[in-house]
Amino acid sequence: LFDERAFIELIRNQAVLMPAVTSERLYLRTDPEDAGLFGSLGLGPEVTSGTYTVAVDAAGESVELRDGEGAVVERVPAGQPLGSRIGLAWSPPRDALTPGRKADFVVMSPFDAAAALRDEIRPQLAGGRFLHVSYRNTDPGKTQRVVNAVARQYVALSSDLKRAQLVELRDTLVSQLEYARAQLEQAELQLNNFLVATITEPSEAAAPVSSGTEQT
Repeated sequence: LFDERAFIELIRNQAVLMPAVTSERLYLRTDPEDAGLFGSLGLGPEVTSGTYTVAVDAAGESVELRDGEGAVVERVPAGQPLGSRIGLAWSPPRDALTPGRKADFVVMSPFDAAAALRDEIRPQLAGGRFLHVSYRNTDPGKTQRVVNAVARQYVALSSDLKRAQLVELRDTLVSQLEYARAQLEQAELQLNNFLVATITEPSEAAAPVSSGTEQT
């Protein structure tokens, strides 16, 4: 069945990591103090990864999205959706857009975030039976949620793989059994034909007895 060593590789698979990436929004990196500002940030179908800055004007009436070089990517009235040009689905809360506020953030595609998470988790197989997963983050609560999300998906996917392997093994055994049964039936048929042919063949004529030597 499934090689135990393969379980370590399985937990690094994107199919296992992606639910944690999306549920914990690991595609977004911000200062913890800006959690309220970015709390509703989501991603559209395509995102342009990079480092960006949100900048509110002195009056608190407009908001700019700037790239890593400081160039303005988008400018909208405060409270309106921001970041659609780089693939964000986000409306910064109006009460978080205080005059003159600036906040930096990093956004990446979910696939890039999953690749980063793959490098950050540390799976270890203990005693050949138990898998221990460690992950470090500055937020202890987030650390626990990420590990739990990865563990849940890992258990679900490994169970599916085991089940699929058992089904494949069952189908292989059934196929082999049917083949053996067909071979046996063919051998029995050949044996019956041989026996019938042997019984119905005419006996060979008896050899003539030679006459005795005539005496003189």
